Amino acid sequence: MKINFSKFRSAFLFLQFISTASYSLGQTYYPFENSKSPVKDKSPGPSLNDCDTINGPVPSQNGQLGSVVVKYVVRKDGLVRDVIVDKSSGFKSLDNAVRKTMIECKFSPQPGEESVIPTWYTKTFNFNRHHGFVNAFKSCPRPEYPRSALRRELEGTAQIDATTTDAGKINNIVLIKSSGYRVLDNAFIKSLRSCQLPPDPDGQSRAIKMQHTWNIEPKNGTQPELLRHSCSASSLLRIPDFAELGRGIVVSGTISENGSPKEISIEWESTDDNHNVESLRIFESCKFNPATEHSKYAERWISMRFLPK
Repeated sequence: MKINFSKFRSAFLFLQFISTASYSLGQTYYPFENSKSPVKDKSPGPSLNDCDTINGPVPSQNGQLGSVVVKYVVRKDGLVRDVIVDKSSGFKSLDNAVRKTMIECKFSPQPGEESVIPTWYTKTFNFNRHHGFVNAFKSCPRPEYPRSALRRELEGTAQIDATTTDAGKINNIVLIKSSGYRVLDNAFIKSLRSCQLPPDPDGQSRAIKMQHTWNIEPKNGTQPELLRHSCSASSLLRIPDFAELGRGIVVSGTISENGSPKEISIEWESTDDNHNVESLRIFESCKFNPATEHSKYAERWISMRFLPK
């Protein structure tokens, strides 16, 4: 049988034209999830105009933390055409908040004609844990200052990680930074065990971060001050910066009027006995500016935290 290649070629070109025309007319309405057509994917996308607030970390909502990755298309007029969640934070409320934010954004208008192939841009939203503290004491009574801590004038800030049930009960409490004194940390944690937060609006469990500062007012003087460079060097332990998380080994003691430590003890120990012994050795080697009370030197308690090298 003789094949007419000329007619075959004409029919092929006609079908190709119809296919291309149909795609060109309909591409504006193709949702990314269902489209089988090629898609250009770029990051970070056009320069922001009315959406400058979404450039940096986003404070967590209700203590929920995580990252959301979205893909979106920007029209020629700068409005966002489609937004999809490419990677979920694990929390429906966070994902929806990001989607809503992006849909309401307006970007700098894009020059030139819209491409036949939609251009998808990618943006990551980080719900930053540093802004993720939940104030439990809007719903629960504040912990009572332990009497023994008041007598010794102990102060400090404790931080914990925890989870909540869908009903708002706090579980899985982990101390991630000590106030410096076990008695204060335990009082804070005990108060949270009986605390009931508002139920999650999406009926989900969530990760939260909480902190509580124990502070005695009014003050009649100053606290002891560590002379950090006076401490002996160690191959096992280091003194972390204040903002660094990690319970570590916590050692406390009184600082005499001449700046020397005494009555040294471990508040939170390590499972490694060598590290515990080393923490006591370092603390004892340090020098301090003594506390003052009514313009005179006075004995006061202080604590130090050590993390492994």
